[in-house]
Amino acid sequence: MGERKTWSNGKKVTLVMRDEGQPERDAVLKLIYRMRERDFNSYFLHAAFTGESTEAPKTLSSAAGMIKFVFNVPGAIGYVRASEVNDTVKVVKIDGLSPREGGYKMKL
Repeated sequence: MGERKTWSNGKKVTLVMRDEGQPERDAVLKLIYRMRERDFNSYFLHAAFTGESTEAPKTLSSAAGMIKFVFNVPGAIGYVRASEVNDTVKVVKIDGLSPREGGYKMKL
């Protein structure tokens, strides 16, 4: 939600989302943020208005673009389908589970 501005190593956190209407984005909004698209947009509009956040997440249209951006921008975090991950980016576990483990929450 952009609440954390830096990682423990001091690098700026840069959130990256897929474009609106993408099934991956819908899954992230539902399962991680527990919001609908309009609630998500309202949250960042309010955060910008009140000064709680200076910018909304960056948006990208493709998985390849997401991977390239995360690789090239220190501190960036985004998401792609497990089948699209390559060795240039690190997979972050959710609730201690990776995408190929049973019980992983992020499924389309």
